Amino acid sequence: MSKTDSFKLLHVEDSETDAFLISRHLKNNNFDIKLAKCRSEFECLLATNQFDLILCDHHLPDLNSEEALDIVRKKDPYTPFIILSGALPPGVAVKLMENGANDFLYKDRPERLVPAIFNALSKYKLEKERLEMQKQIQFSENRFRKLVESAQDIICILNRDYQITYHSPSIKNLSIKDGEILNENIFDVIDCENPQRFYELLRECENS
Repeated sequence: MSKTDSFKLLHVEDSETDAFLISRHLKNNNFDIKLAKCRSEFECLLATNQFDLILCDHHLPDLNSEEALDIVRKKDPYTPFIILSGALPPGVAVKLMENGANDFLYKDRPERLVPAIFNALSKYKLEKERLEMQKQIQFSENRFRKLVESAQDIICILNRDYQITYHSPSIKNLSIKDGEILNENIFDVIDCENPQRFYELLRECENS
């Protein structure tokens, strides 16, 4: 992730002065910032845009950061959410972090803001990649299972000790009940004319 990349930020802040100071602090980092000064603006912008990160003051007249976080998490469990506030009641920061906020920063420490934003964005990118990989693995597993379950040939998966850990439903063609040979050694199940050659084939598959 590069600081030359463009990111869409939603800043939830009712103080125009604070919003101006934050936007000035972020102006050299290629952020496209939208400002929400109340609950209705926040909900409207969130519903009509896809933001890379939410920057939220703790207390607005009709919205607080706990409510904002809950709204954001219902739309996307992973969008980075950073609280930027002058102060918080005791215990609220811990509760917010437990509920999925990525960070809490004080307004009088603006030097921490840019590193915190890029850290949250980086973690979000990694999480998206992990979820996409998990999705692809699940798709491949489902596809493989459908192919195996519809195959007429008998397909078995063995562990390193040549024990059967899975077999296709077509095992019934050998008059074997489903699950009956699980954990059995393949050599005890298959009657081979040439056991040595069968073993060599298994070794070739293992090494390929």
